[in-house]
Amino acid sequence: MAAQPRPDVAGALRTLERSIDDARSTELLDWPPAARGALVAGIEHLRRLVELLPLLDEYVRRMILPGDPAPGAPKHRSRRHKAGRE
Repeated sequence: MAAQPRPDVAGALRTLERSIDDARSTELLDWPPAARGALVAGIEHLRRLVELLPLLDEYVRRMILPGDPAPGAPKHRSRRHKAGRE
């Protein structure tokens, strides 16, 4: 099965942020402060995910491609080696 490219989450986040900016002076004024705070916190979580996804992609790629371990990752040992039976 061929790998499929991941959707552009950074672009989707930018679109969401623009929509929120547009609504800030209209609909969001009627929101209670706690709801606005929850929205801001949610957006910050999404920003962090967008920031971390490329790193996750790189580690997954290194993990599944033989001979290309992630930096600092421990070498995989067989069960036989772990049990002390070489």
